[in-house]
Amino acid sequence: MKFRQNISFPHTRSITSARLAIILAAMALAPALHAQPGGDLPAGKTMTSVDGTFIQQFNTDLDAGGDFSLSSIDLRYNLAHSLGEGRIIGGNLGYKADFFDFGGATGLGKLNPWDTIHTLNLTGLYGTGLGGDWNFRIAPSLTLAGESSASASDSLIYGGIFTFTRKFSDKLTLGLGGGVFSEIEDINAFPILAVRWEFAPGWTLQNPLRPGPAGPAGLEVSYKADDWDFGIGAAYRSYRFRLADDGTVPDGIGEYMSVPLFLRASRSITQSLNFDLYGGVLLGGSLVMEDSGGGELIDSDFDPAPFLAISLTGRF
Repeated sequence: MKFRQNISFPHTRSITSARLAIILAAMALAPALHAQPGGDLPAGKTMTSVDGTFIQQFNTDLDAGGDFSLSSIDLRYNLAHSLGEGRIIGGNLGYKADFFDFGGATGLGKLNPWDTIHTLNLTGLYGTGLGGDWNFRIAPSLTLAGESSASASDSLIYGGIFTFTRKFSDKLTLGLGGGVFSEIEDINAFPILAVRWEFAPGWTLQNPLRPGPAGPAGLEVSYKADDWDFGIGAAYRSYRFRLADDGTVPDGIGEYMSVPLFLRASRSITQSLNFDLYGGVLLGGSLVMEDSGGGELIDSDFDPAPFLAISLTGRF
């Protein structure tokens, strides 16, 4: 088992990609709990939402040989209930399917080192006001991530994140926190910076709080014009998963890392239905294969990869 602290990575990769990933993650990482709906709910009220996202990463070459593309479907149900006096409880339940499509001799063990990765996630939430415009939130999380025939007990990811935020004004909220996760033969600890700053009329600097390819780990500048909302930003994505017990590396571990640079256009279709469209490029990408105990076997960077994504969110 390895231990990762302060967003340092055990895998060897280019200096430029590593520095970019570390800077983005360390300076712009904000948890999903920061985006949890319901922060302004009246006491006793409940808010729920359902969102679905489709992401298409187009074909890109691997440094180890061959190429691959990736199609992802992400479905999530969110719930938040106000207890009054600044307290909130809630959580979300999500399912994600990543359909990897490899071509040529990839250098990752065989033509198709892994197939579809299934991820099931359950996250809880508790938040409370601390007085003086301070707020505290904590979100424990339990995840299963792996191929369909992978052992569930060996595919378990668990941990939690927390933040302390302060509302300095109606236009500025800042927060700090951290997270620790056991991520399949790996321990990952990291700092968190949460920010929402309306620095000019219609303009906001914030963590990407909408569903989409970026996730909340990043920074985005957005501009709201009438019914449209536009954004440009960058993020950091990294996730680990257990491989099949009958694959090239039985019960092995895969890891996917990238830095999405994206443009976003969003519009409210109705009062309760929102549409998001994304386009961009993935930089600093890498695929890693490890043995069942977490020993690195292959680490292959991949070329910049264009992507498109679409999300629908319904609130009720």
